[in-house]
Amino acid sequence: MAAITPQTITRAGLEATYEAAAAEDTFVDDGTKRTFFHVKNGSGADVEVTFTSHAAPAANSGQAAEDLVVDVTAGEERMIGPFGPNFISGGVVSVAYEATTSVTVAALVLTTA
Repeated sequence: MAAITPQTITRAGLEATYEAAAAEDTFVDDGTKRTFFHVKNGSGADVEVTFTSHAAPAANSGQAAEDLVVDVTAGEERMIGPFGPNFISGGVVSVAYEATTSVTVAALVLTTA
C-alpha cells in the first residue's frame, strides 16, 4: 500500500508527477470536493479501479454499501472524482486496482480561489 500525496493545481498550472500504482493506494481528501484521482493505463488490457465505500447501508435494507468501480480502457486515462463523504474514512480515500502493470496515478487537488 502506498500513500499518494495530493498535488495542488493552481492558476499558474501544475506539471503533475505520477507514481506507479500499488496493489492498494490511499490519498488524503479533505471532503471539500476538490480532489480528483487521475489514472493512466499504459497496459494492453482494461483495468478496473475500485474506490472503497465506507457508507453504512440504509437500516434494514439488506444492501451493502457500493464501491465505485471505474473501468480504465487499455491505453487510456480517466480523471475520477470528486469523492463524497461515503468514500472518505479518517480523511483518506482507499483505491485498489485489478492490475498495476503500466498503470500510473496521481491525486490532484484544485486550489481555492
